[in-house]
Amino acid sequence: MAKYETTHSLIYGGPLSEFDADTDRLYEALLRLEGIEDPDLAAVLATGDVDVILILEADTFEDAVCKGICDLRAAIHEIGGATPGWEKYIQEIAHGARVLA
Repeated sequence: MAKYETTHSLIYGGPLSEFDADTDRLYEALLRLEGIEDPDLAAVLATGDVDVILILEADTFEDAVCKGICDLRAAIHEIGGATPGWEKYIQEIAHGARVLA
């Protein structure tokens, strides 16, 4: 197993007036997920853009990317968010991962 950092870029689909509170709730949901270390969110409140950075352990680069995406989706669902068109999104997602050693 290796430690990876994954980065995921999202656009918030709800009302921007609720964006700050929802990113706080998303952060708390990410903290409750097993196997995620030190999640970090960088949000632009005026636009609804958010980058989510997760540190996790996985056997391979591909496993790390998959775990990061799946855990992020689980956290979004936990706070009542939706992920319509997720299958298409997975193909287009702006993500990256790197080994942390």
